[in-house]
Amino acid sequence: MIVIVGVMIAPVTIPVLSVETFIRYQRVLGVNVRTETRKTAELPQSYADMFGWPEMAATVAKVYNSISPNERAKTAIFARNYGEAAAIDFFGPRYGLPQAISGHMSYYLWGPRDWDG
Repeated sequence: MIVIVGVMIAPVTIPVLSVETFIRYQRVLGVNVRTETRKTAELPQSYADMFGWPEMAATVAKVYNSISPNERAKTAIFARNYGEAAAIDFFGPRYGLPQAISGHMSYYLWGPRDWDG
């Protein structure tokens, strides 16, 4: 019984299905996994947070690199949450982005890094 239940709920707890299959599976089970405070999409936040980070970093880099070098030297990248900040920190070096700052989760503890505001 434990194995059967484990197999049934595994796709709800770990990303083993494609997005489309997961949404159908969630509907069939009648389970709606929500960790966020409001519904924004059919995909729970735990799945949704796995997508879009490289594209977001590329977009930030496009804007960052469009400003003058003098302005860029004193420009910090502020992120609303730790996921966005971590994406900048992880994907940003390939674009020459500085490390992000944020007031969310442990980023709060790291403060503004080398930025003075």
